[in-house]
Amino acid sequence: MCLCLVVTLAAPQASQANEIHLDRLQTVDPHLRQARFNAVIKDLAMALSGPPSFPVGSLGLYEFEISLSNRMGFVHTTPAIGEPTSPWDDVNPKDEASQLIWMPGLQFRKGLPYSFEVGGDIAWIGVSRQVEIGGYGRVAFLDGWAKVPDVALQLGYSGYIGNDQLDMGVFEMDLSVGYTVHTPSIGGRGTTFFSPFVGYSYLMAHARPGAVQVEGISPVSAWTAETESGVDPRLYRFHRGFLGVEIRVNQLGFRISADTTLARHAPMLLAIDLSLGVRF
Repeated sequence: MCLCLVVTLAAPQASQANEIHLDRLQTVDPHLRQARFNAVIKDLAMALSGPPSFPVGSLGLYEFEISLSNRMGFVHTTPAIGEPTSPWDDVNPKDEASQLIWMPGLQFRKGLPYSFEVGGDIAWIGVSRQVEIGGYGRVAFLDGWAKVPDVALQLGYSGYIGNDQLDMGVFEMDLSVGYTVHTPSIGGRGTTFFSPFVGYSYLMAHARPGAVQVEGISPVSAWTAETESGVDPRLYRFHRGFLGVEIRVNQLGFRISADTTLARHAPMLLAIDLSLGVRF
């Protein structure tokens, strides 16, 4: 409810720092339009889909968790040498795209039998009128073994919702490794859990113009053959490394993590995740 209220109040007065209006590319040289579109989509896909920011061990069968999350991705809005504007400026209605994509949201997780887990999230893409909605499923191997690290494999999808000019989504596969150490809290009023983790992600993105037609822009996809779209699908397959830690006292946990994502013919993207979760 709080998230919906923030979006409702902020969107009409937003500076539109991260709005994407593809129709503005009609003012760009036709030979440059696809490259501008490609650059924005790659940046947005890498910022939109965050890696797991929670401990590797799965929730128990009867456990449920809700978290307040904040993801901050730093996109590339500086014009290239010799160019007056950047691709982000070219699609921004105010010609003033923000380098920071801030995504406050809510995340839900539920434990299942045999160390399986499912979850989802919704986040506002500030400052814009769009949201990100995602879901995942994962399984933790060696879960609960005290003498070996936990290992988890996760599959998920994040969708870009609310922009009638752009349809986009990101599929993500994550492999993470972590370990949890627990000690009695000071004063004996509970237990403190310290859970560091590291991992690798493989992302595959797709995007196409929505209710707008701009000559010279083709849909892009990590799955489509280059002969069909004219765009190399390898440009939309990303590699990411991430690390983080959760400190949890009883049912309340604070998390911080950082990740860097690499793409072909594009600068790497850095992002930070902060969240506060409660288990039930």
